[in-house]
Amino acid sequence: MSNALWPHTFKIKQYLHLSPYIMIPLEFDFQACLAEALSLVDKFVAHRNYDKKSNEHRWKSLCIQGLNGDSTKTLYHSDYNIKQPVFALTEIAQHCPKTVAFLETMTDLKKCGRIRFMLLEPGGRIHVHRDSADGELTIGINIALNNPVGCDFHIDVDEDGRHGEWTKTIPFEPGSMAAIDIGRFHYVENNSDQPRIHIILDGPIKVSHEKIEALARTQNKVNDDNELALALLLKRASYKNSENHSENQFEFVRTQMLDREFLRKHFELFVLDEELQDKQLNSEMINMTVASIYPLRFTICKKNVLDYMIQTKATKNTKAILIICAGTLIEKISEFVFEVFRTLSKMRSENAYLAGHIMNRREQKSLLLHQQMTIIDLVNFNYLRLGHFGFPKNAGFRVPDFEVSVENIHDDYTPLWLKKSKTNGAIEVNLNWGTLLIAQSLSLSRPVINFSESMRKTRLYSYPEKSQSSELKLNRIAVKAKVSNAATKAYLFNNENLGVLQLENFKPDYLYAVSSAFKPASLIHQYWPDGQPKKIFMIDYSQPALDYVKQLSRCRSMVEVVTVIFNNSKRERKIVDMKTSDIRIKLDEIIAQQFNKSEQLFLNSLKKLSFANFSHLDLFSNFEKLLPSFDRRGKFIFWHSNVWSNDILNFIYSKSEMENTYRKFVLSIARKYQMKAWKHRDYNEVFIGNSLSDITGFITAGLLEKKPDPKLIELIFEPQPKTQIKFEAKKFVDPMASL
Repeated sequence: MSNALWPHTFKIKQYLHLSPYIMIPLEFDFQACLAEALSLVDKFVAHRNYDKKSNEHRWKSLCIQGLNGDSTKTLYHSDYNIKQPVFALTEIAQHCPKTVAFLETMTDLKKCGRIRFMLLEPGGRIHVHRDSADGELTIGINIALNNPVGCDFHIDVDEDGRHGEWTKTIPFEPGSMAAIDIGRFHYVENNSDQPRIHIILDGPIKVSHEKIEALARTQNKVNDDNELALALLLKRASYKNSENHSENQFEFVRTQMLDREFLRKHFELFVLDEELQDKQLNSEMINMTVASIYPLRFTICKKNVLDYMIQTKATKNTKAILIICAGTLIEKISEFVFEVFRTLSKMRSENAYLAGHIMNRREQKSLLLHQQMTIIDLVNFNYLRLGHFGFPKNAGFRVPDFEVSVENIHDDYTPLWLKKSKTNGAIEVNLNWGTLLIAQSLSLSRPVINFSESMRKTRLYSYPEKSQSSELKLNRIAVKAKVSNAATKAYLFNNENLGVLQLENFKPDYLYAVSSAFKPASLIHQYWPDGQPKKIFMIDYSQPALDYVKQLSRCRSMVEVVTVIFNNSKRERKIVDMKTSDIRIKLDEIIAQQFNKSEQLFLNSLKKLSFANFSHLDLFSNFEKLLPSFDRRGKFIFWHSNVWSNDILNFIYSKSEMENTYRKFVLSIARKYQMKAWKHRDYNEVFIGNSLSDITGFITAGLLEKKPDPKLIELIFEPQPKTQIKFEAKKFVDPMASL
């Protein structure tokens, strides 16, 4: 069997966030172990005497391994005021040799804490509880020696025990094992006439992480990370009150769900160009919105072609359309995307295909959707046949009579919903933005949903048509703060793959890299596994980012690495609650994926960074200051991450300005080397050399993971051949000969 490992990997935790248990096949003589447990029934002690609802002396336990070898100390060590627990086999182990022998085959007893027989007598009930005070994921290993018919383990219930959409009953059978998130509310009922006996293990198991992840994929019917992210996202979207659930559960989704292609499978995004008369203000509004929705893909669309664009997408099986008006500032893109999915989930549950900012002033004959944001669910609506947004014309138009909710979002003209009236009458309104879509929805007896308060909190609208609105001033202040904060940002972990494209027969001499967490160390391991770059240049706009990597490069043990990350996390307010155990799990993932599961290779790669030149430099605006460092006698790799394509730059520059600046950057290097330059058509990936099979420099954003299609590689620079001057040979004449 493999070494005993704690099933605490980042990916395993994500699967447990989705479904709170993973069944792990196990083969052992469970009947022999059950017989040993039953022979010890008179030695069991009441479990959790303080829990009168559960106990009634029907929930009992007995330690096979316990605190200081005491079989009766079955609670957590802090319940006995013990700060540094020591665990050892108890006297009970002598009476259950077959059980101990089994445990030795599936765990490492020296690494385990408590190992207990747990007994629930007939008619017994373990009351609703969770095994972590804050609801954080807590993994327990539960092995069923038996599980009588009528004995059920219910998990992911409400605090009062009510079952919800995501409640599960763990399918225990005699001899089965499960890794369970006991940080969720759960309870057990034994409505049988037999005692239920399980073993609960606090320790590692001899099952590989890869096998557990594969089992979780099969059980949850997901094929890859994108499907896992979607399933987690939809789960969170269905929560009526997200505050009841830990945000840490969705960390994986935050990074995975912002994958552009992942989101395009679920909705297309249009940024609505208001075409303001003030061209400078109009450009500012577009940049503001485009920057705040980074890295989502989008199409900038004018009002007069919006219907055509939506119909075009409808023919391509697009599931939903999201329209955001230029001048909208999304404050936190991950939360915004969550709310979009939550709104879509609500729309589909209520059979609605339209959601937006409803404005209903019946006495003024005004019924419209404010243009700042709209969602159309094309799964439930044939836009080709029925769709038409309608534009402000102030012309009379009759719509089906409708009812509105008693409650409003804010003022009395913002109802939570509109529904077709039972009278089947009609009323006259002025044709305005979204009026036709509202009318079509009502005529089909479909409700129209207003955006929730939580959705509205994710964005701020500038009301640019007022030019000097207070909202616009606040948004400008927010943008200025975002730009300013970028200079003090240090990413503790990378949000991307830590490797880059491995070029064949390419052995660089120099490494240039932005100072972003662990990717520079990973690049050193990838291209210099047995050596050291001649020179390393670390460049960053953020001084804290430079300081962070400097600190990491001085670490000589994993404890020191964890300490550096933890101390820096306190400076980053949004993750101030990061725990050292979570840090260690993340590091183990990095080491397993990028450093051949070797802590020493990881530490050695960090150590090599201690020889780097660290430069505080705005690479986007002042890249020319770096040119003198390039040595034409050596090869180089330059990882710049998203320096030329990040959300902060979008607030300041247009897309074409960023593309032109990047082109100047790579061409200046190609000219210095007097070599050709090729660029990937879709990504900031550049190759410099005499030919694509003879590369001298690789400039990369780190987006390519495999060799690109040659059709996507375009030649962007070719040095001009030097002009050769021809000299005509003449007969030498001695000037002194005539003297």
